[in-house]
Amino acid sequence: MKTKLLVVVLGAALAGLPGANAQQKIIQRIYTEVDVTDDGGLEGKVDVPLTHALAMSREFVDKEGTYSYERCFRGALSDGDKAFKFEHLPVGKYDLVLINQELSVVYEGLSLGEELSKLTPVSKQNLEKIVGKQDGFFSRCFIMRAGIQTVEKDGDKTQKISALVERLRDKKFLTQGGDVVKATRNGKEAMAFVRRFEVLELNQASDDWQVADTRHIYRETESSEGALPHFKNIYVATLGNIRVVHSVKSLGLVPLPKP
Repeated sequence: MKTKLLVVVLGAALAGLPGANAQQKIIQRIYTEVDVTDDGGLEGKVDVPLTHALAMSREFVDKEGTYSYERCFRGALSDGDKAFKFEHLPVGKYDLVLINQELSVVYEGLSLGEELSKLTPVSKQNLEKIVGKQDGFFSRCFIMRAGIQTVEKDGDKTQKISALVERLRDKKFLTQGGDVVKATRNGKEAMAFVRRFEVLELNQASDDWQVADTRHIYRETESSEGALPHFKNIYVATLGNIRVVHSVKSLGLVPLPKP
């Protein structure tokens, strides 16, 4: 299995690190560093404040037009966190993911494929089991949205599933000194949760599925005070299939549905 992160940061690896230092290391490992010689870009506005604006670069892998998400760029926020801007993007097509932690919502335009309605019940059960077993550090797993594509390789056609997955660690974890890791929300300190979003790619193997690639796109420590078990996912078509060339493309005001 190939993982598109050089390092996967687990709870044990974070133990003993100061919170800000640990989070900075996560940011460096998850998000793609820009090349200042690239002159493409994206900017836009929304009507709700954001905490994260992410641009996922489509990497085409075969003549059928299927692709993977190799690179994930994080944009800058301004204007009360209601404006986002990505600079120094390479030419290509992008799908955006916009996140609001306070509202516990993910707006995304990921092109994951066709709906999974044609999968057999056994195949769906196997998919959920495989996804759930991928990382034992997290105690909960939820497939937010998934799609299926036909992939051609060496003249043979097979199926590939791409899934936006949320993982949550809602059990305590400790520092190297043995203290429970805590976080603050609305002025109240409580036990910390860890939440991660990822795009998972799985290849078909009869009625079963094998994980081929994983692309982490978000990992945050948050307070358990008032935390929801899952974020709400809202698909927004206008956030997907955005072509970037040698200039900063303005999307104007992007309407987002209310969560």
